[in-house]
Amino acid sequence: MTSYCTYAEVLAMTGTAYPQVTVEAIIVFADRDLNAMLKAKGYAADYADDDLKEAGLNLTLARMFTRMRLDGTKPGSLSMGGLTMSDSIDKAIEGHRQVAMEKVQNYADAHLSSGGTSGYERADRADQDMTDLKLNQLTMPSYRGDE
Repeated sequence: MTSYCTYAEVLAMTGTAYPQVTVEAIIVFADRDLNAMLKAKGYAADYADDDLKEAGLNLTLARMFTRMRLDGTKPGSLSMGGLTMSDSIDKAIEGHRQVAMEKVQNYADAHLSSGGTSGYERADRADQDMTDLKLNQLTMPSYRGDE
C-alpha cells in the first residue's frame, strides 16, 4: 500500500515501542486525513511529492502523540514524590498539525504557480461543461418555423 510516510520514518522520529502494525494503522489514518484535505482543495493524492510526504509524516506524528496521550504513555504531566514534570503534548500535536497544513498549502501554491490542474479540477470542469451543454440544449430556440 502506498503511504506518505513509512514505519521506519515514524520510528526514527519517535523511537516508539508500539508494534509495527499499530504504527502502520496510524499512518493509514493520517493518510486519510491528508487525502481528505487535498480533495477539499481540489487535488488528487500525490504520494511522490516531498511537501505531501512531510505533511503525511507530521499528521502521523500528531496522531501518534494523540494515541500516546490517550493511552497514558505520554501524559501531559508526571508527578513523582515532590517532583512534577510537564510537557505540553497538546502543543506538540497542534504544532505537527500546523506544519502539515503549511506543507499542504506549499503543495497547492507550487501546483497552481506551475499552471497545473488537479484531476478533481479537470473532472469539475468537465461536469460544468456538461451542465452548460444541457442548459444550452434546454434554452435553444426552436427552428420549426411555427413560432
